[in-house]
Amino acid sequence: DSTVVVGIVTDEGDQSESSVDGLISGSSDDPQPYLDALAEFGFPIVVSVIGPDLQCVDDRCDFECNTGGATATGVKRLMNMAEATGGFYNPITTDECGVSNFGRHFNDLSRLINNL
Repeated sequence: DSTVVVGIVTDEGDQSESSVDGLISGSSDDPQPYLDALAEFGFPIVVSVIGPDLQCVDDRCDFECNTGGATATGVKRLMNMAEATGGFYNPITTDECGVSNFGRHFNDLSRLINNL
């Protein structure tokens, strides 16, 4: 069996709740509707994300840089989806709000694929 690896690169996060009849109702960071939809394909799917740098301590979350207008809920949903599928979530920016090192992201992706 093959595993499909989905890569998402965004500075916005997921905004499903803002679309008409969106997949996610309300403000939930639960990725289960996506996981259920992906399961319908009948083969393993791993999701990896390069997205906004959201730092959470307890229930308080703050963005290091938020150039794309992301919401904490939408970013946490992507983080949770990556974790639930065995993928990774890496920040798209550095602490100084510059572009992160994509070489590191490609190395993480290579390790992920080699370990499938």
